[in-house]
Amino acid sequence: GWSFGERDDKLKTNPNMCSFQDLSQKERETGTRLAMQTMKTLLALGYTIGLDSAKDFMPRYVNLNRKTYRQSNGYVPQPLDLETIDLPDELNDLTEVLSQDLHNAWAMERIQDGWSYGHSKCDQMKRSPYLLIYQKLPNDVKASNQSTVVATIKTILACGYTMKEPAHREERVNIRNIQREVTESNLGECRTFRGQKDQAVASGKWYYEVELVTNGFMRVGWCTVDLAVTSIPGSDEHAFVFDGFLARKWNNGSETFGRTWQGGD
Repeated sequence: GWSFGERDDKLKTNPNMCSFQDLSQKERETGTRLAMQTMKTLLALGYTIGLDSAKDFMPRYVNLNRKTYRQSNGYVPQPLDLETIDLPDELNDLTEVLSQDLHNAWAMERIQDGWSYGHSKCDQMKRSPYLLIYQKLPNDVKASNQSTVVATIKTILACGYTMKEPAHREERVNIRNIQREVTESNLGECRTFRGQKDQAVASGKWYYEVELVTNGFMRVGWCTVDLAVTSIPGSDEHAFVFDGFLARKWNNGSETFGRTWQGGD
């Protein structure tokens, strides 16, 4: 029910209902970065993206009814036909993880742009009710993220590219375990080990070492004394942590960093 016009969520009008070339430079860059985020996460998880030279790329587009879809500015969407693209099982399993990462990337950009959490959306005050950890988002927002991720992967495949899972057994990531570990229930059960407040340091240079007995979903880093007991380290500004399972660093959001770890590191 959305159409082109000044931004108004109640009237369902949006100025971005136009061709990609007619979007503002900021909107184009944001869209490109979020699409790249999915590909970067796939690469961080050990997947290989290559071009299938045996296939000629012949794009097929959805033939939409121009009378129904034409906007007042003359724009008619022309998406790629992705219905015939089937995702391999291992990529289907990835969608939840990639959706969570996409949300974190979006939230990081919003925060960097001056946005903060609010009970309702307000463009003027830069407030958004979706600046939450992924597990607390409404189901329709999660579904939208998952649809975006699936569409991105299918578009890559439709353009003649291939995706291969990690070749070496020791580098493979058990995606079902990731999904299980990042669910809200498991996040609530995760244990956090940290020093007592009276052991906190405020000057000098300090480090500690950690030996991994197994690989898996863990975060290692530093926190301030203000980190709430109920907070997930790295989910706010009170901790700087590294997640070697997904090769990401966290501090009020996350970004790709370093490489994945293995048991024995």
